[in-house]
Amino acid sequence: MSHLYLKFYFDHEKEYKLIILNYWATYCSPCKEEMVDFVKLYARYKNEGVLIIGATSEGEESLNLINKLCKLLKINYPILYGVENKFNNETILGLPTTFIIDKNNKVIEKIDGKRNYEYFINLLEKNK
Repeated sequence: MSHLYLKFYFDHEKEYKLIILNYWATYCSPCKEEMVDFVKLYARYKNEGVLIIGATSEGEESLNLINKLCKLLKINYPILYGVENKFNNETILGLPTTFIIDKNNKVIEKIDGKRNYEYFINLLEKNK
């Protein structure tokens, strides 16, 4: 997935000030904990130009599990599945991995590992 792909895929509806791109997996417990926080963050900031995208390399064979998990966690933001574990010219080795992307499609922060709700609140307040 590239910056251009993200821009093409999402900018046709709205201009975003900030995109949080989160790589996760159904088998990753820290990912699921973080996703609960992303649900709250998206509800709070979606009308302020913030987009959260969940991306997993798990494909159609896992779609039933992905759907069940999203329903269980009440996911309210877009989820992409079957994506390559590569972004911004680097391979995603650990999960969760999150990229913070500004309105110019520039990665302003890469986050390896789980962060808590307050961390993302501070990041959003600083960058919106």
